[in-house]
Amino acid sequence: MERDLKKGFLFALLSAISGAYLFIFSKYVLRFTNPETFCSVYYIFAAAYYLIWLSVRGQLRQARLPSGAVKVVLVIGLLESASVIALYTAVRMMDPTLVSFFNNSQTLAIILLSAVFLKERFNRVEALGTAVALAGIFMISYRSAHPVVTGMLLTLASAGLFSCTVILVKKTLPTLPPLVLAFYRGITLMVILNVYTFATGRYQPLDWGLLLPTAAGALFGPFLNILFYFHSLKHFDASKTSLVRASQPLFVLINAAVFLQTVPGIKEIAGGLVIIGGLYILVKGHERTEALAARAAPAAAADPPGK
Repeated sequence: MERDLKKGFLFALLSAISGAYLFIFSKYVLRFTNPETFCSVYYIFAAAYYLIWLSVRGQLRQARLPSGAVKVVLVIGLLESASVIALYTAVRMMDPTLVSFFNNSQTLAIILLSAVFLKERFNRVEALGTAVALAGIFMISYRSAHPVVTGMLLTLASAGLFSCTVILVKKTLPTLPPLVLAFYRGITLMVILNVYTFATGRYQPLDWGLLLPTAAGALFGPFLNILFYFHSLKHFDASKTSLVRASQPLFVLINAAVFLQTVPGIKEIAGGLVIIGGLYILVKGHERTEALAARAAPAAAADPPGK
């Protein structure tokens, strides 16, 4: 896989910045409709953006999904459909900055899943980072109002589901360009979420005045945010990408104060910063494990067993 650390960092940072706006626009729209309606319209716009972008680049005819990747994209679509419904239900319930802080738990989930499915080791530094991150989550949720606790649980569930798709994406990217994978992801989500919303009778006619902020949220969220994220994964380790994207709540905090006039309390901000600190320790410990494994590999190859 092509690797360029500077590009990986830049794409991860752009993903964090653009992803911050999806929380702002979604919070505004969700004041007037339910998460299912929002997601169904939201991903129609997202799919349209990908179609337009591929057409402008003259790549629409070449954007074919290999038969071997169809099942992977379908699984990604199913997991992320559940993930986004949980996420935007949480956004509707509480401050978007808090949702963004809790959503950072996907970094922890990604590393845990890597340890389980990719047999990566989990060292003491990573364990310390995990404990610190969990302490930050506890700081925010301790004696908090019911919506905060419920919203936290929904966001953690969303992050866990999304983390499963990151593992799948990371394995698929060597054989499929990021733009093509992101395009089919958007199409699959659009179909699944619209079928679910109408089949369950959850669709509510959306006021025309809400179409513009929904379209803006889709531009920054499932289009720019995901496209930058997938490009970052192509050049960067998943753990490093997640660490850079952990800065997202800071951008959400600034924009929420400016556009929504909402700011979480001191306890919530402090807990969020503790979460980011724990994630930093966690990722640095993970990188240390990877570095040790990389140094051990040549030695093992030079001195094979039984020699």
